[in-house]
This record gives sequence, C-alpha cells and structure tokens, in this order.
Amino acid sequence: MITTIDSIKQSIASGEALRAMSEAYSELYVAKLDKVRVMIERNRAFAASLAAAFHEVKVAASQAGIRRQTERKPRLRVAIFSNYGFFMNLETKMAQMYITNSSDDSDLLVIGRAGGEVLRNLEYKKPFDILIFSRDLPRPEELATAQKKMSQYDSISVIYPQFQTMGRQTPTMVDISGGQLRQADQNGTKPITSILEPEAPVMLEFFESQILGLLLEQAFLETELAHAAARLLMMDAAQGRAKDYVFKQKRQLRSQLKQRRDSKILELSLQFLARQDEQ
Repeated sequence: MITTIDSIKQSIASGEALRAMSEAYSELYVAKLDKVRVMIERNRAFAASLAAAFHEVKVAASQAGIRRQTERKPRLRVAIFSNYGFFMNLETKMAQMYITNSSDDSDLLVIGRAGGEVLRNLEYKKPFDILIFSRDLPRPEELATAQKKMSQYDSISVIYPQFQTMGRQTPTMVDISGGQLRQADQNGTKPITSILEPEAPVMLEFFESQILGLLLEQAFLETELAHAAARLLMMDAAQGRAKDYVFKQKRQLRSQLKQRRDSKILELSLQFLARQDEQ
C-alpha cells in the first residue's frame, strides 16, 4: 500500500507540473496573440486598399491591351499549413476548401510540413508542390522564394485560417493577384477612376513584383493570429485536463490513506482483543 501511495503522490506532482507548464504557455500565447492582433489590425485596412488598387491596375492594363513578355500559367492555389500539425481539424477544413474550389487548370502550392500529411489523409491524388520554411511565419528571404514561385501564375488565391473569435478560426480563400475584389474591399474602397495608358505597364510591373509580396505576407500574419488563438485554446484545454487529473489522483490518495488508517485501526483492535483473551 505504501508503494501505491508513493506512486499516487508522484502522479499528483507530475499533474501539478503539467498544469503549471500549461499556465505558463497560456500566458506566453496571450502575449503573442495580443502582439499579432495589433499587427493585423494595423495592416488589414492597408492591405485591403492595396488589393483594391492592384485590381484596378490589372483591369486598366487589360483594357489597354498590355501583355506580359513571358507567358504565365493560368491559376495557382496556395494553401498555408503549419509545420508541426498541431491544428489538424482546422487544416483538414482548409484542405477540403481547396479540393472543393479547385479546377482542372489550377495548380496547388502547399506551404508547411503538415499540408502533405493532411492531403494524403484525404486521399488527394493530384500532384502538388510543397514549400517548407524554418518556421510557420517565414523570414523575408523565404517569403521572397514563395513570391518568385507564384510570379509564374496569372491568378493566385491563398487559403489560410482566419481568426474570427477566440474560440473560432475558419479557413478562408483570398485572391492576392488583383484578379477580383473581396467583398470587404468592394464595400470599403473607392475605385480608381482613371489610369493613364503610359503608366499602366509600369504600375502593373510594380504591383506584381512588390504588392503581391505584401499581400502574401498579410496572409501569413492572419495565419499566425489564427494559430496563436488555437494554441491558447489548446493550452486552456490542457490546463483543464491536468486539473481534473490532479483532482482524481488526490481523491484516490485520500481513499488510499483512509484504507491504510482503517487497516491500522483494525490491526490495533485485533492486537488489543488478543491481549484481552490472554488475560
């Protein structure tokens, strides 16, 4: 019984340590969530304005009959996953969104190590390219690598998880190539009324070489915010499980101590009765 009690005490100590660790990580993720949210709120309206301007420049270039020197592939879908697969439920929904919205002439670029596993689990058969960065939020040189690969396509849509509330993150798909306006951009941005034809080629080249990267970076920031919220929920759930585990172990410890106390009382009682019989 002593061995059992010692084992339970060790389990309680482990559970308390896990709960303390979960609390510490929760505090870190709260700080990270606040930091990323500030960045997102500061950049979101600016990115929407850039996307709307990109669309207007592309329309103007098309109307002016401007053609690029190099032929481009028609469509690319970019799906941003995590590297470590901590968000499988959310990322499975992202993959399903891609499969539902993909067309025969669209290629798929998967960013993040977990993406390949998710698509294999869904028995996705078509070929796709994959980019794996050193961390979920890429460094500038890694972002440039992704942008260079995307520059081969005329239409580029990015699928990523978007923060809605602390308890809800949903997959979303956004055009970052100026092909179409999001509803939020349509409601909040005035169209450009005119672009002089001599300016259109220069502006188109600028937007496709520079603004595309900024819009892609915004998608990664949105992903980071959604991941931070998801991690915080995971840590809260871990705290709850650790608390329940410690509670059950303490209840079992009280039961074992009571049994030991009762056994000791019974043993002493039997010894007392034995002495009474001898007298």
